[in-house]
Amino acid sequence: MDYTRRAARWLLGATAHPGGEALTRHLLTRLHLPVGALVADVACGDGATLSLLGRAGLLAVGVDVEPRAVRRAARHGAAVVGDAQSLPLASGAYDAVLVECSVSTFDDPARALADLMRVLRPGGQLAMTDIVLRRDLAPTSVAAAVDRLTRARTLPGYVALLEAAGFRVVRTEDRAADALALCRRLERRLTMVGARRAATTARGCASAVRAGSLSYALVIAVRD
Repeated sequence: MDYTRRAARWLLGATAHPGGEALTRHLLTRLHLPVGALVADVACGDGATLSLLGRAGLLAVGVDVEPRAVRRAARHGAAVVGDAQSLPLASGAYDAVLVECSVSTFDDPARALADLMRVLRPGGQLAMTDIVLRRDLAPTSVAAAVDRLTRARTLPGYVALLEAAGFRVVRTEDRAADALALCRRLERRLTMVGARRAATTARGCASAVRAGSLSYALVIAVRD
């Protein structure tokens, strides 16, 4: 039994990203996809979103760089091992691509977005959620660490990155409330198990969100 994975699921929830399944469902309502639409879930992890897509009547394929995650995701639908920067998917075939809380973790986000563009059909949509920084505010220690350890950007920075890849951004949403809720969940649960130092970090994360230096966002873009 994978106790580490079970513990992470208990701490973070099934989807392991702010907003959880509710945010993914909200994202799908914004895409207006017909039943049977072909969707790629890039960086699919254990397949929580892949399962949701299947239940929504969509034809979904999950892609993740981690083989163990793909084996677990395959319990929920089609899943393949692959790198977001060189997807093992057909060009121009997909109605939508989902990338949840992952662009900021890619080694080369610009290259990854170019390949996401490649697999979308004309008119296809990319939907992403990710950590957002505010560089016009004094950074908290947590926001500074996120800036140092990831490739998170400001919201205009993500928009510019998408536009440079050829996308047209059609919608952005501030989802700070989702980030704050996850930070508070982490603090409560870490405190329950006596992980005081980690709980303090989670508390700092919540403070950064309230201060505005750290947030979360949803972005939808189209391949014209």
